[in-house]
Amino acid sequence: MGEERARQGRYSQSLQRGLAILRSFTPERPLLGVVEIAEDLDLSRATAHRYLNTLVALGYLEQDASRKYRLSLRVADLGLAAWNAMGLPAHARPHLAALAKRTAHPVELAVLDGLDALLVDRVCPPGMGTRHRRLKDAAAIGCRRPLARTSAGKMLLACLPVKQRVELVEQLARESVAEPRALLSALQQIRVEGLASAADELVSGAGGIAAPVLSESGETVAAISIVSDTALVDVEDMIDRFATALLSTAQQISKRLGWEGR
Repeated sequence: MGEERARQGRYSQSLQRGLAILRSFTPERPLLGVVEIAEDLDLSRATAHRYLNTLVALGYLEQDASRKYRLSLRVADLGLAAWNAMGLPAHARPHLAALAKRTAHPVELAVLDGLDALLVDRVCPPGMGTRHRRLKDAAAIGCRRPLARTSAGKMLLACLPVKQRVELVEQLARESVAEPRALLSALQQIRVEGLASAADELVSGAGGIAAPVLSESGETVAAISIVSDTALVDVEDMIDRFATALLSTAQQISKRLGWEGR
């Protein structure tokens, strides 16, 4: 089939090679040099180098201090598009709605996107009315929030592999968003507890608690959070009242995505 398409001029070998290079990077092999990629794909070094330069220019690869290549955060955009196409919000929506109704608080679903937590769904409880006034217009699906300043963002950041977590924290520090040592320490505590919280860090009077959503492989692919006007319920009260329900809901969504943990 591939040969037939190639003969008909409907097959791009250059595109195929570029995608093959991206697929060469794995969790076990996050850094690759020109020689390794050339050998993996049976290319000359000059050809491999040309493709690598193109992928760097397009923003899908970057080089570290040793001049080796790694995937850039732009690749996360492709993953996000795939998750949306597979219906992550649709899988999660019934569980988010049930949690919002049970707690009488807005519930949100966010995914990692670069240095932001991207809001992909939000469910408000029935009859919310004027309660949570500060929150009513504070979020819209598709909005981005700094990772270090929301409960969902902290959870997504905490669940990253150590190296990637440190790299992102360093980037956040360069943008004066966070002090790296303090943030790394807080993220480690979040990993241990499995629960993140934030209050008055992005919007004055707003707070939340968050838990991770896992894929079939056990990787964190999203975070769900319960948010509140802290004048009504402060974060410590939210943890006492809602943490069990939040963690149970995150587990239910994870199982719907194929996770088979306890």
